[in-house]
Amino acid sequence: MHADIIDVNIDEIGIGKRPRTDDGDLRVLENSIRSIGLLHPIVLDQQNILIAGGRRLQACRNLGFSTIAARKLDIRVDTLEALNIQTDENLCRRKLSREEMDALIAAKSHAAHGHGGLCRIGNVITTLKKRFCLH
Repeated sequence: MHADIIDVNIDEIGIGKRPRTDDGDLRVLENSIRSIGLLHPIVLDQQNILIAGGRRLQACRNLGFSTIAARKLDIRVDTLEALNIQTDENLCRRKLSREEMDALIAAKSHAAHGHGGLCRIGNVITTLKKRFCLH
C-alpha cells in the first residue's frame, strides 16, 4: 500500500468517527513539530477524511499550519483496512527503556559538545525529560 506524500490544505481535511476521544496534552508534540518539523505524515482516504494522525493534525492546526504532509490512500475510512491502520498506528509501538533513554541522552550530549555547542548535560537531560514526559 504505497502512497506518495503530498501537502494537503488543513481546512479540507475531514474528521470522521475516531476511536481516540481525547488528544491529551499536545504541547510536547507541538514543541517537537515547531523545532524539527512534522516527522510522520498523516494518513487520509481519497475524500480527505482522516484515517491516522489525529494528534499530529491537531498540533499542526494549533501551530497555525495551513497545509500538512499526508499520505492519501485509495481506501475508504470506514473499511477494515482503514481500521487496521488506525489500530496499528496506536498499538504497534514500544516506549524506550530507561537504558535506551540514557544512551540517547548521552549521544545527544556528545553531539552537542562535538559540534561546538554550548549545551550542558543537565540541559540535555532536562530537555529530553520534558520532551518524553520522564519527570
